Amino acid sequence: MLSMLLLFGCSTKKSIEQSDFIEFKNENKTTIKRDNEVINDKKFTLQIPSSFKENRIKISNIFLQDLKFNNDERLIFLYIPDKKYKLEKNRNYSYKEFINELNRLNLVHELDDFNFVKNRNFGLRLLENNFFVMYVNIKKKNIDNYKYSINSINLY
Repeated sequence: MLSMLLLFGCSTKKSIEQSDFIEFKNENKTTIKRDNEVINDKKFTLQIPSSFKENRIKISNIFLQDLKFNNDERLIFLYIPDKKYKLEKNRNYSYKEFINELNRLNLVHELDDFNFVKNRNFGLRLLENNFFVMYVNIKKKNIDNYKYSINSINLY
């Protein structure tokens, strides 16, 4: 957990108010069935900003959770059971860097129906070798809240 905090860091410029967050729980109720194999989505909990509006789920050969907040800010969870990835560094990205990294990882096609706002902030973290969490379209003033959310993830 400490390494996760060090990788994304939490800025101390602004204090995080616990009352500004609610718990989100992904209880692993969705599955992919292939031949005789059943693959479950990842189970996890985290604290998300209370400005949460909706959750969109996409299931194909992947599991994608799209949590939408005010101002089109998003947390995206992408679990790709059949592949293994390496991310050189968990970090914040500009729009161009984010798209380049998605292309390098061959993930851009999984997010082709998203509208990315070029002048906003983006982040990408690999929690396990096939489980990503991203924050996209984040206004600079809200970035600490999304970093806090990502740092609060509990996989089980």
